[in-house]
Amino acid sequence: METELLLVPIPLFKKWIEICQPLKQFIFGQMVERITSVMTLLDNVAFRPITYRIAQFLLGCTDENHATLRITHEQVAIELGTAREVVSRALKVLTDNRLISQGRGYIEVLDRDRLFQVLQDEVL
Repeated sequence: METELLLVPIPLFKKWIEICQPLKQFIFGQMVERITSVMTLLDNVAFRPITYRIAQFLLGCTDENHATLRITHEQVAIELGTAREVVSRALKVLTDNRLISQGRGYIEVLDRDRLFQVLQDEVL
């Protein structure tokens, strides 16, 4: 994959930011999105239980028509920034409570309403 790169001297970049409002809005908009994303991740990792984070992930990756997600425990762990063993234990809890079913390389959401309830109650 080819990539082109443009290096701009700092004084010229600062001048562009001062005179070009759309560029300024774009740059600061991107910064706000990235900072918000990092803060949300930090909040989830620090203050949300793993079952909450997994429920949020599963609900975001599936819908009523496509309830099965082709993914491994390792891939979920990478997405959530935690250990595979932690994910496996939490998925077992969700399986035991019949919210999901799982097998080699897939997770199927069985009860979306109860998964949403996990997000509201933050317990399971």
